[in-house]
Formats: sequence, C-alpha cells, structure tokens
Amino acid sequence: MRLTLILLFSILLLPFCALSQTEQDTVRFYKLEAAGSVSKVVEKVKMEIQKRRLTIFGITDHGAAAAQVNLELSPSVLITFGSPATGSLLMQADPRMGAELPLRFLVWEEDKRTYIGYVNPLTWLEEYTLAGQEDVVNRISQVMGGIMIHAAQ
Repeated sequence: MRLTLILLFSILLLPFCALSQTEQDTVRFYKLEAAGSVSKVVEKVKMEIQKRRLTIFGITDHGAAAAQVNLELSPSVLITFGSPATGSLLMQADPRMGAELPLRFLVWEEDKRTYIGYVNPLTWLEEYTLAGQEDVVNRISQVMGGIMIHAAQ
C-alpha cells in the first residue's frame, strides 16, 4: 500500500518537477496494482478514456491469442487509444513517434493480482526530437496518469 501511494504521488508530481529532463531520472514504465479482474479493469480503463473524449483504436487480448495457438498466458489485454490531432502534432515534430502511437495501456494478471501499466510519455523527450512539444507530452503524461489512477480503484 505504501509503495502504491509513493507511485501515485510520483505519477502526479513528475510532470510538475522543476528539474530538466537531463537532471531527473525518468521512470520508463509505470505500474499500479488495480482492484478487480483484468476484464473489469479493462472496462474501467475504457470508460476513463471515453470520459476524456479520446478514441479507442483497439483492444488486443494477448491471453486469448495465446490460447488460439495452444499456449497458456495469464490474462493480459492491451488497449490502444489517443487523439489523432495530438498524435499528429508529435509525428510532425518527429515521424518516429509513429512507433509510440497510439497510446497504450496494458492490463494484466500476475501472481493472482491485476495490474495496469504504461510506458511513460516523458521518456519520449529523451528519445525523440520533440522540441516545442514539451507541453503536449506533459499533458499526455498527466492524462495517462489520471486514467490509470481512476481505473485502478
């Protein structure tokens, strides 16, 4: 529980940090334990995305795909979503952003617990040429953190 609270505060405060990207250690992947089954959390994520008027582009059920080829995999679902207007701005700045977009949440079961996670968008500022798009990336980071926190409850 204490670790969850620390992570929660980190997610909320990281975009407001006064340090430059080169002075702070950017967390690559955020992970939060979620209440409920994978399917229930996926539904909550979808609801939170829709509340923010973002587009859900796809749902990939990794567990179901594994079962189709006679392999076992714990429940694992990838949700792809975003805003074409926002994503296009980032791809105009650096076409390689197409490899990061649309945005993604992974909801999975591990050790009989459900988790939700995503790759931190702030890492894009270190990996791509996004000069002038820092505010856009920070806003994406805030929105994703908010969705994760609400869906995990």
